[in-house]
Order: sequence, then structure tokens, then C-alpha cells
Amino acid sequence: MQESLFKIQFETANDSIKRMLNIQYRMYPIIMGAINQFYDGKLECGILEPDTKREHNLAGEIIQQSKHLI
Repeated sequence: MQESLFKIQFETANDSIKRMLNIQYRMYPIIMGAINQFYDGKLECGILEPDTKREHNLAGEIIQQSKHLI
């Protein structure tokens, strides 16, 4: 398998039906910022109050409460 079916269908689809989903709700904004370079800076964070909504509660020696990307 050289190419996925999704890739083939996307590349052959008419431009009028292609859309980029640019609002994401899963990543903390700092993590999103690290990968936004691959999306030409077009990703936006849709999480309201990300500090409380994405609290990881894993604070320790290596993972700190204020660090979301290591």
C-alpha cells in the first residue's frame, strides 16, 4: 500500500468541497502551538478556559503543573 484511500479521494476531489478544520478542541494551546507550523499557523484553540479544562493533574518532579509540553 503506497497511498491511503483518503489521500487519493482528497487529492481528486473538487476544490469547492475541500475544507480545513482549523478549530481544535483536544490540545492545550501550547501543544497546539508546537504543531501549528504544519498547518501554516491556521489552527485555533476552541477551548474556553484551557487552564481549567485541560488540567492534567500530573504534577511531579518531571511533569510540572505549568508545563504542558516537554
